[in-house]
Amino acid sequence: MPERIEHQLAFMESHPEVGVCGSYLLMFDDRGDACVRKYPLEDSALRKIIYRYMPVSEAVAITRRECYKELGRYAEGVSIADDLEFILRIGTTYKLANMPEILLKSRVHPGGETPKKLKALERATLDIRKKYSENPSYPKPNIYDWMYNIAQYISMHVMSPNFRIQLFRKMRDTSL
Repeated sequence: MPERIEHQLAFMESHPEVGVCGSYLLMFDDRGDACVRKYPLEDSALRKIIYRYMPVSEAVAITRRECYKELGRYAEGVSIADDLEFILRIGTTYKLANMPEILLKSRVHPGGETPKKLKALERATLDIRKKYSENPSYPKPNIYDWMYNIAQYISMHVMSPNFRIQLFRKMRDTSL
């Protein structure tokens, strides 16, 4: 979206406490089917979902330069879920935020790389969630968070990657 950077820069300038800011995504496929992936807007709501979903989409995120200076870059040894780890690390020092507008259109490729790497991605995600569940910057996971993560772990072993992706999208996205 042409106005994306302008909108996000204005937001970051008026919210110096925010380290990373995202927005909603418009996701579409080759058949023309589309949906919107919405994210909570406020830091407190974003901290409550970290045990289930990515709080800010890396694809549309804008990150304050100071975050890189103070916190470093993506973690060594975390190659597949490095975006989640970095965003949660930013959240230990700064607030997280999303803007209530679609600032990115993203094509979903059914034959993309995600299904091939999904099990490794989910394992890394579960490890990162566990690591940050012990960080005082984040709330302790509640029973529903634990149930979600256990269900995700079990699904990794009994469901195909494509089915898990479709199920996640049904739970997470809003149809147009």
